[in-house]
Amino acid sequence: MIMKKKALLLLGIFSFGVIYAQVGINTQSPLGIFHVDPLSNTNTVGTVNVTDDVIINQAGNIGVGQLPRTDVKINLSDGGTVSNYKPVFQLQDGNEGIGKLLVSDASGNATWKNYMDFGLTIGKFGAGIYFSPDPTLVNSTYGITARASNNGVKTTGQITLGKGLWWVRCSLYVSAIATTIDGRQIWARTTLADDSSFGIAGGMAYQMSTDLLTNHTLASTLLWLYGSCGVIYGSFLLDNRSMAASSKTYYLVIGWIDSYDGATPQTILRTGLSTSGENSIYAYRVEE
Repeated sequence: MIMKKKALLLLGIFSFGVIYAQVGINTQSPLGIFHVDPLSNTNTVGTVNVTDDVIINQAGNIGVGQLPRTDVKINLSDGGTVSNYKPVFQLQDGNEGIGKLLVSDASGNATWKNYMDFGLTIGKFGAGIYFSPDPTLVNSTYGITARASNNGVKTTGQITLGKGLWWVRCSLYVSAIATTIDGRQIWARTTLADDSSFGIAGGMAYQMSTDLLTNHTLASTLLWLYGSCGVIYGSFLLDNRSMAASSKTYYLVIGWIDSYDGATPQTILRTGLSTSGENSIYAYRVEE
């Protein structure tokens, strides 16, 4: 009698396992090991009225509003179309906001972050400036003052950049205005300065922004001291990701000039005009 009871108990246990291998709620034909059909209207193969269902298959893959797929763990759908879009996912972790992107760290932890534009950022030029290769020259007609320690001067070219690693390109047209000297040349250098670095004395090497990466700090060329002296082309790399502010303005500075073929104390040059077609300053974000 005891053996019969044990046999019946074991039979009941095994039967329970077989019966409940699949669980269906509101459905007599579950399409996975667990299937919830709130409206109880899905057909036996899942081709009709599955949009309200939640299904987990034998591999543990989940389908919400769709059948589970073999290539993804979670398949979501709310029956939306291109013309009738319906959101199927919402994450409220305190960082959500208009225009934000869902970004993952190396471990796969995701949160909302502001969109980072990796496209083109364009700077601008203004009325331009007059300057001389001789840092001691003073000329009230052209508003030229002495440049202590051969410091550079702002060209009126500037660009405002957000946080990131940036590749900055520039071209700067330079022309001779007064007391030009045919056949003589100078080596002129440009760099980027910011509000904290520009006021530092000691030469342009001290004025350049500390955000500039080593060996990517100068754009230079040889200029003639007559007529259209030439155009300075070059590029810079800067990394401002550690700054406290959300953006910073950088100024294109010219100076650190070496004269050739004798002194040029009276030569006056002009550069930085917004109307000069050669002048440009723009940047691409390389890394966030």
